[in-house]
Amino acid sequence: MRQWYRVQEGQRVGPISEPELAALLESGQLAPDTLVWTSELKEWVAARDVEGLISPAHTPPPPPLPASPREAGTRATQYEPSGEQVRPWVRYWARMVDFFLFSFLGGFVLASVYEPALGVPDILFGILLLFAYAFVESAMLASWGTTPGKALLRIRLRNSDGTKLSYADGLSRAFKVLIRGQGIGLPLVALFTQIHAYNRLTNQGVTSWDEDGDFDVSHQVIGAWRTILTILILMAFAFLMALGQAST
Repeated sequence: MRQWYRVQEGQRVGPISEPELAALLESGQLAPDTLVWTSELKEWVAARDVEGLISPAHTPPPPPLPASPREAGTRATQYEPSGEQVRPWVRYWARMVDFFLFSFLGGFVLASVYEPALGVPDILFGILLLFAYAFVESAMLASWGTTPGKALLRIRLRNSDGTKLSYADGLSRAFKVLIRGQGIGLPLVALFTQIHAYNRLTNQGVTSWDEDGDFDVSHQVIGAWRTILTILILMAFAFLMALGQAST
């Protein structure tokens, strides 16, 4: 019976019998490209090239084709949800953080470029800001895949296949949120739409706009420092708004 040697971690190991070597190969303990040698061979060869050493049933299949950029990007950014997944209040606070940041920056720009625009009535000004924010949010989702508020509170918004939303999909979703969730910023209408959206998400686990677009919203556990930072941000904006009201 032939006696075999193999190369393992750069060292020659053996001898072992042919059935023992075949068993190691079939069990996966040795890779098919392991270099082996017996006295009948002139040089070391890969085990797969020795006829009869590996059973055809245990011959490995061809290697998989390279992943497309879309698939590779999806795998590279694998996301593992954790904790409660139906979290309407967390989503609400994330949107408030985003909108307050946008309002602050937008107000600063308007004050610098055209200060009389700040004299628009508060309700109308808020509606205009909500409308403008829809375009900004869509751009952030298409380019970054998130927004500051969503990143802070560890909310992930994706297509059902794990890819980022396109600008068009983000814009369509943003306007549905504006109408169905925020009632276009009209106080009484907004109260009704927010309650309806809250109940739907709580009872069905998905909002109407995410169901329409086949979007997936998932959460990870937030942690104490993110919660504290969110509270501080919202308190800071509430203070600035109160300061602005007092100065007018």
